[in-house]
Amino acid sequence: MADRVIAFARETSVDCVVVATGRHLAPLLPSADAGTAQYSWEDTSLRLPRLSEPVEDVLTGREIPVSGGAVFARELFSILPVAVLAERRSSP
Repeated sequence: MADRVIAFARETSVDCVVVATGRHLAPLLPSADAGTAQYSWEDTSLRLPRLSEPVEDVLTGREIPVSGGAVFARELFSILPVAVLAERRSSP
């Protein structure tokens, strides 16, 4: 399912942001007839550049678990078909 994920990263010497989205997602959505999705993300994951854990999806405010330097697509796209990941920063 890796061909259904598009992502890019922007890095500076102090920050890193990753934007990821799914593509051709219609078969992954439940249909009115079947009620369940035809496919799942299975073990599809996205390898991350030098983001320190924990990683936050800036769009939803959720903390996304990182496993072995990667995030699972099923977790990443569980709410929206797009995610903007950044290191979670503690409040001042």
